[in-house]
Amino acid sequence: MICDIVLSTYEAMANAVKHAYPPNTVGPLELRAELDRDTIVITVVDHGCWRQPDRHAPARGLALIRALSHRAAVVPGPHGTAVRMSWPTSTP
Repeated sequence: MICDIVLSTYEAMANAVKHAYPPNTVGPLELRAELDRDTIVITVVDHGCWRQPDRHAPARGLALIRALSHRAAVVPGPHGTAVRMSWPTSTP
C-alpha cells in the first residue's frame, strides 16, 4: 500500500506541474496528508487552469491514480484543481 500511495501522490504532483500552468511558467502546488479515522487521505492542489485530457493522448496519469487508490476524485474549479486520493489503513 505504501508504494501505491507514493506513486499516486507523485503522479498527481507531476500532472499539476506538467498540465496546470502555461508552458515555461511555474505555479504553486499544495500537498496535504491526513489520517482521518481509519483512512489515509492525500490531496494535491494546484492553482492553475484545468484542461480536458486530449482524446488522442489518453490520461494515463489519472488512470494510474484511480487504479492505485481506494478512492480518487479530481475536482476542477475556477481557481485550480484538487486531486483527492484515499486508502484504508487496514485491509479487510
